[in-house]
Amino acid sequence: MKRTIALGAFGLILAWQVITTTFVAYLAETRPETALRFKSSDASALMALAQTKLDAEFAGGVVAPQSRLMPRADDQAAVRAENFGRLGAFAQAAQAAAERGDGAAVATGPPPAEPIREATAGRPAALSDSAKAAAEQIKSWVRAALVSDPANARGYRILGQIASIEGRDDDAEKLMGAAVKHSLRESIAVHWLMRRAIDGQDYARAGYYLDTLLRTHPQLRDAALPSLVQIAETEKGSAVVKDLLARNPPWRASLFNVLSLAVTDARTPLGLLLHLKTTSHPPTAADIQPYLDFLIARKFYDLAYDTWLQFLPDEQLSSAGLLFNNRFQFPLSGLPFDWRILTKSGVLADIVPLPEGKGSRALSLEFRNGQIDFPGVTQTVLLRPGTYQFKGRHKGTLVGRRGLKWRVACVDQPSVNIGESGMFVGVLKNWEAFSFAFTVPAKACGAQELRLELDARSASERLVSGTMLFADFEIVQDANAEAAKN
Repeated sequence: MKRTIALGAFGLILAWQVITTTFVAYLAETRPETALRFKSSDASALMALAQTKLDAEFAGGVVAPQSRLMPRADDQAAVRAENFGRLGAFAQAAQAAAERGDGAAVATGPPPAEPIREATAGRPAALSDSAKAAAEQIKSWVRAALVSDPANARGYRILGQIASIEGRDDDAEKLMGAAVKHSLRESIAVHWLMRRAIDGQDYARAGYYLDTLLRTHPQLRDAALPSLVQIAETEKGSAVVKDLLARNPPWRASLFNVLSLAVTDARTPLGLLLHLKTTSHPPTAADIQPYLDFLIARKFYDLAYDTWLQFLPDEQLSSAGLLFNNRFQFPLSGLPFDWRILTKSGVLADIVPLPEGKGSRALSLEFRNGQIDFPGVTQTVLLRPGTYQFKGRHKGTLVGRRGLKWRVACVDQPSVNIGESGMFVGVLKNWEAFSFAFTVPAKACGAQELRLELDARSASERLVSGTMLFADFEIVQDANAEAAKN
């Protein structure tokens, strides 16, 4: 009988342990009040209550110091600064990322802090009585949670946000630092410290936190980008960003995809790319392409071309004439001033060797049966006003109602052709030369695009099949036309 009673008591104790651990853990995030009825000191439930109240009363809390939120001269930057000040998209994304636990760890710690310079902007407005009461309640819950879980990074981060809300940025910095010490995945704390370092022009420390944020939460790239640009566009900060990029961090490629869209000086990305050229991890074509596309889209044609030339290998510079890589003698980089092959469906495009040998190569386009979606083959060129001849040779068999055409248009007016070839369709067993003339106007044509495309006007005309080869291209100025003008 005693044994039965003892076993029953043990079972009750065990059941209670299950309730106060596994079951309470289940309830902590979804129904924290209920979880606390079973275990009043449960840290997860207390943190959940604090986070919920922080979200409800303070829109998630500040994610950057209140002293200076990204001071910028333009309205667009001011909007960015406002977005960084409160929860908004950044903190929502950061919280989701923290829950997923993705990203890579960062091994090294931050450099020693430099003295923070005095802030120039106004302090946050005084809190209302209700806001003060809410802040005290949040602090009470978090402090209680830290008693049972003193290494809880989330708790220090929440306390840091409250301190920043209250205008105590020095205290907030210590608390955010404690949060990051316990977990580099506390992205709001990492971001807050990064912004604090930028405010104090401590760019080495800001760079460390920026790198940490992008390594642990790469999906926050767009949110962190304005800070990186702000650092890069200062004399001291530029050296820090260059050093970070020279280490070839995992976020480098994705950064260059969007960097040009955020800068205030179009030369900033060029400075970073030129520095990387001297390192053991020089920029790739994928790093350079977004910047060139950005410059061309904004009609900075000469700067785009000069930038492209600076990253050409020495052995290719001599081929940078009116038309580059005209015999496909170099691997295609996909950059605007080289050939870009754009294919979607029904087309197999390749550069193939020719039987003549001596390195001869050709563009091969194989159209398979069915409806073709072929954006084309293009190259951007910079030609002075005047009349030119585009020459080449071709052979192959193309069956369909319509065929291929080469066209030249001004980049400023892509829908208006300034020259085009005849249509390539039918059977041509042997190589045959072709050429056509085009005239570059003196106005609104700073750059031109050469394009090979399927000249289809309807869905039925995209039904083509066969293979066509093109080789030995050349652009020459039409001396006869120029003489006739004179």
